[in-house]
Order: sequence, then structure tokens, then C-alpha cells
Amino acid sequence: MNELSWGVKLQILKDYSPEATNRRVGMEALVDGRQHGYRKNHDPVREYEEYAIKLKVFRMMHESISDSEAKIKRAQLIKKNYENSTSFEIGYIVGDATEKYGEMLDMSATLERVYHEWRPLDHINVYEHVANRGIEINQLIDLAKSITESMNETAEYRRRLLNLSL
Repeated sequence: MNELSWGVKLQILKDYSPEATNRRVGMEALVDGRQHGYRKNHDPVREYEEYAIKLKVFRMMHESISDSEAKIKRAQLIKKNYENSTSFEIGYIVGDATEKYGEMLDMSATLERVYHEWRPLDHINVYEHVANRGIEINQLIDLAKSITESMNETAEYRRRLLNLSL
């Protein structure tokens, strides 16, 4: 038997061993094992509890998604009504700046809390993020200033037109 090639040995095993194909482990064995109840630690109570928990989580996720979609629809309606007004633009900029400032506060609070645990490179990264948020806030403030300046110029132009027409 030692002098035979691998191909011949496999052919002999197939011919004389009818269970050779059934011994292969694959998806069929997993499905077959589940159908015949060969699972270890089969506990129907635990499985029911897990199913109930999964169902609760699914319902919570569904409610959260529906609430988020409703909020988005309301926000889109508000945006449609006030989209082209100066007050909406200024409010949007102030909201964005407030959000970025909150991120800066969160980063600095995290840095204070884990100051001794982090490596110097981590500190440098956080300082860069804080500085970038500060730059973005400064740009938003400049944008708000330009909007108010253009609004004042438009108001002065309208006043001049009204004075000319009177």
C-alpha cells in the first residue's frame, strides 16, 4: 500500500469505504445535526428569553428609526419654509458653531480625564482636533458676519430706493 500513489489510494478508499463521502464536514452536517437535535446545551427557556430580548431590541430600533424619520421630515418642512431667509442662515451657522464648540469641550474633557494614560502622540492629535474645530468656528463666525453685512447693505439700498420714490 505504501508504493501506491495518492490518486490510487483515494480511489481505493472511495471504493471500499461507503461512508467516506458522509464523513465530510460541511453545511449539510450542520443542518442535519440541528434537525436531529444533536445540539449541545439545548435550553428552550433560554432560547425563548433570547428571542424575546432580540424582539425587544428590534422594536426599539424600529421606534428609534421611525422617530428619527419623523424628526427629519419636520426639519425638512421647517427648512423649506425658512430656507431663503437670513435668520435661517444665521441660525444654521450658530447651530453648527455650537455643535463644534461642544465637540471641543468633549475632547478637552476626555483629554483631562485620561491625561496620564495617553501617549504624547495622542495628546498632539487631540490638540490638533481642538485647533481645527476652533478654526472652523472662526470661519463660521466670519461667514455670519458677511451675511449680516450683506443684509445691512441690502437694507440700506432698499431705504435709498424708498427715499427716492417718496
